[in-house]
Amino acid sequence: KVNGLKAKFNLTTREFRHQHPWLAQNMLSEDMFDKIMVGESTIVYGMRANSHQDIALVANFEGDAVKLDLSEILGIKVAEWDLAIATPNLEVKDFAKLSLGNSQGILLTRSKT
Repeated sequence: KVNGLKAKFNLTTREFRHQHPWLAQNMLSEDMFDKIMVGESTIVYGMRANSHQDIALVANFEGDAVKLDLSEILGIKVAEWDLAIATPNLEVKDFAKLSLGNSQGILLTRSKT
């Protein structure tokens, strides 16, 4: 049986990639992708940009749930960013107090206009 939430997430992610074809290009020197360890959890994060938009990603690739402040990890003003995609069953209320469980993540966007 197909999980409806996961199917919707997969479709939303695919549509996002098609709407942002520049993400398929190689990373530039000003782009960032890195990881940190929080206890036993591996948190990956990154930022990419073009002339119109910034995109950021934060995900818990393995380990227990962790509480994160995206302003610290990404060096951003969280009020300037919008949630584009979140993994199924992830409630996102505050980017400064984000709790990510194993295999959970979010994608953020910020317009430059």
